[in-house]
Amino acid sequence: MDLPTLPVLIDTRKTAEYRRWEDSLHDVAAAAIDRSTKEMNHDTFDLDDLEALGLSKFDPTQHLTSKAAVAAYMSEIVATGNAELFQSAMNDVVRAYGMGKVAARADITREGAYKALREGSKPRFETILKMLDALGMQLAIVPKATPGGAAEA
Repeated sequence: MDLPTLPVLIDTRKTAEYRRWEDSLHDVAAAAIDRSTKEMNHDTFDLDDLEALGLSKFDPTQHLTSKAAVAAYMSEIVATGNAELFQSAMNDVVRAYGMGKVAARADITREGAYKALREGSKPRFETILKMLDALGMQLAIVPKATPGGAAEA
């Protein structure tokens, strides 16, 4: 039984015409990439640009709906040791519960609460404790989980 013979295939990668076509594709692609990178100004990229894409900034207040969520959030923030981040997180939590409601329970003015939690302010420790108490929270001092903390007694 004779098998049918297959036509001989030409390797087009070796032809000059194919190489010219391939080079032209590379040129077109390089030009498109160059154009798109010039259109993107990385120095002026701003989070506000995300809104144009139908995205919004993450707002943690939408997720701080229980005491357990607040405790977990604040515990992670406190563990960073970053006082500014703690102040920002307190702002998130107080906004989630309602600035006026927390201020009234803490026996401070609403304006005082905003002032204490605004970026760059230096609130008194007593004010922070009052606000935590108004939220039904308290600070707890525990040993650090990682080595490198204070010397052991």
